[in-house]
Amino acid sequence: MNDRILVPNGIQELTFIWMHGRGGSSEGFSGIFRSKPDKYNAPEVKFVFLQAPEMPVTSENGEKMTSWYVLNITLGMMFSRNQMNMETGERLTQST
Repeated sequence: MNDRILVPNGIQELTFIWMHGRGGSSEGFSGIFRSKPDKYNAPEVKFVFLQAPEMPVTSENGEKMTSWYVLNITLGMMFSRNQMNMETGERLTQST
């Protein structure tokens, strides 16, 4: 999936940049603006909906999903048993 850009109908004066949440997509949010042009009519605004890359997410047991970054925070033992190598997606061994 790629970034989505909605160009203004008039002379561009502003740019609105949207970064979706984890697991979301640029298409999901740009669709909202496209489906209700009367509500989001801003002829001077260029809308840019960025698309995050897909990567293994540690807090989701390494499941691949769209994410801008990975928070690798150890909260007690919550994540320590499920640490992942973010480049390969392989589970890392835990030292005792």
